[in-house]
Amino acid sequence: MKVLGIDPSMGGTGIALLEGEPGTDGKIIEAIRHTPEGDGVGPKASALASFVVSYIREKLPDMIVIETPFEGARGGAHSKRSAITLPTYGMAVGAVCAAVQFCRIPKHACGVLCVAADQWCKITTRQDPYKQGRVRYAAHIYGMQPEDFGPKSKAGDVADAVLLARFGLFARAPITPALPSYSDL
Repeated sequence: MKVLGIDPSMGGTGIALLEGEPGTDGKIIEAIRHTPEGDGVGPKASALASFVVSYIREKLPDMIVIETPFEGARGGAHSKRSAITLPTYGMAVGAVCAAVQFCRIPKHACGVLCVAADQWCKITTRQDPYKQGRVRYAAHIYGMQPEDFGPKSKAGDVADAVLLARFGLFARAPITPALPSYSDL
């Protein structure tokens, strides 16, 4: 089973493809950080969606796990979202969700699991503003060094995508069944 984890962001989207049996850690096939190009959020959202479509069509995952915004209210000293960044993050999530829906192929339908950040990442505390705890956790699970995920400022996006895909391998929640693509309508 191939599971694609996506940690959306306009600044750099973490993408990880794991392969393994359900209920296992799986093996990392690829783990990258994609930074969409463009001036402004509209062109960046479009570039992000185009990248996700081409990636999915090339890799044909069996399941896609997408991080979505926190379910509960967010705030306090450790909150990084502001009135400006939250809409931008929402646009990145929307671009990824739209791309996933658009590129579904009838002969290779895959499940999609959208999971809120506060639901999947309970493995570390909220006092992990640079995601380094999750980077170390992912490195430990997969026998890697934290720097294998990239420079400190970018490694968290990649490690989050890896852990999202791993979450998909262990997922017990119902998965959204494949919906028809636009080519089916």
